[in-house]
Amino acid sequence: LRADRPFIYTQEKYKTQESEKMLYETTMLKPHPVNRKLYGVETISQDFIDSIKEKGILEPLVIKRDGTIISGHRRWLTAKALNMESVPVRVLEFENELDEREAIITFNKQREKTFSQKMAEAEELEAIERERARRRQAHGQTAPGKNASGNISVSDKGETRDKVAAAVGLGSGRTYDKATKVWEAAKKG
Repeated sequence: LRADRPFIYTQEKYKTQESEKMLYETTMLKPHPVNRKLYGVETISQDFIDSIKEKGILEPLVIKRDGTIISGHRRWLTAKALNMESVPVRVLEFENELDEREAIITFNKQREKTFSQKMAEAEELEAIERERARRRQAHGQTAPGKNASGNISVSDKGETRDKVAAAVGLGSGRTYDKATKVWEAAKKG
């Protein structure tokens, strides 16, 4: 991952269309396919449903202009279950689909996750960085921490692994390497 861009959401990173909450019709929203890929079929606890029923949706969903949900899939499912006509949203625009995919993970940083969900996030983050590297190479650019030949400098080896591990809550790069071996073996059955 780029040394100049750690996995930390900042408001400046994404352009906000509306700084204030706005309401959006619940039926016009749609889930982002990457969310299901990472987190599976969402299950909503009765406590969560009761909380939204009593207090409403306190944190707006984050959506793209076309109504695709970036953050708030469980709040949206709960709103649908409660037959809420509209939900509060913030509309964000992304520079590209890689930033959009990364934002889904970033917005879910506080979420309690299973091992499988953490590993799905890690795979997604690695895929995002591979694509960013491919695009840089296609444009003749070098990434921070690389020399002019495009090789990673000795001091930066393992940096991507360490950043992915930290981003998904797996501790160090070594722990992530061990988790990857377990994950690959589990996927093979």
